[in-house]
Amino acid sequence: MKRVIDQFESLCVAMAKPLGRREYTLYGADPGDFGSIIPMRWFGVCARVCLLLALALSAACGAGRYYGQAAVGHLSLIHRARPIREISDTVDPTTAKALELITRARGFAQEELELDFNDSYTTYVDLGRDYVVKNLFVAEEFSTELHSWCYLVIGCAQYRGFFNEDLLVEEERQFIDEGYD
Repeated sequence: MKRVIDQFESLCVAMAKPLGRREYTLYGADPGDFGSIIPMRWFGVCARVCLLLALALSAACGAGRYYGQAAVGHLSLIHRARPIREISDTVDPTTAKALELITRARGFAQEELELDFNDSYTTYVDLGRDYVVKNLFVAEEFSTELHSWCYLVIGCAQYRGFFNEDLLVEEERQFIDEGYD
C-alpha cells in the first residue's frame, strides 16, 4: 500500500509542476500559496485521505489491487499527456497527420458548426503500445452470458479494464482455475 501511495503522491507532485505552483512538496506550501483552487498542503492532505478511503473501500470489496492499478494508470496518462500543438513536429508522419486531422476537425466543429468548445482532443500521449487498457471478458464454460463486475461509480459492467497486464493475466488465471472461459 505504501508503494501505491508513493506513486500517487509523486504523480500529484509532477502534475502540480506545470501549473506553476511555487512549492512542489505536498506539505511544504505557504498558507497563502494557492494553486488553482486550494493550497498545495491541503491538496496533499485531501489527496491522501481520498486515496486511503478509496483503497479501504476497494480492499473491503476484494478489489484493492485492481482499483490501485486503475488509479495509477489513469493518473499516469493525465501526467504524460502533452498538448498536440507542442508535439506535432516531434512524432512520426502518420501520427502527425492524424493529429492534424483532429485539430482541423475541432476547428470545423467550433467555427462552422458553432459547437461548444472545450479541452477534449487537445492532448496526446505516446503509449508505446497499441492499446490504453486490455479488457478481461469471462463466461462460465459453455455459456454465452458474461460475468459482471460492479464498480462504485459506474455500476456494473461485463468487462474489467487493466492498465497493468500482469494483473490482468493473474486475474484471468484465477477465473480459468474456477472453470471460466
